[in-house]
Amino acid sequence: MYSILVVDDEEALRKQVASLLSSRGYEVDEASDGLEAAQKLAHTPFSLVLCDIRMPRMTGLELLKHIDRKSTRLNSSHVA
Repeated sequence: MYSILVVDDEEALRKQVASLLSSRGYEVDEASDGLEAAQKLAHTPFSLVLCDIRMPRMTGLELLKHIDRKSTRLNSSHVA
């Protein structure tokens, strides 16, 4: 089963996307910004990270650089 991390500071949008993906059978986790996502990636492998660009604390682009630098726990190199 594929696991997806949905990262967005807009809670309603994040929850809607997570709900849609869950209804399609994916295992979904959520993070409210890049920093929270980075913390989750340090402990949990994900197949895909679906991420907003503009967020507080750590932007989506900063998160992408973090993933690239740390080679954090992404099952493959799929970041959207």
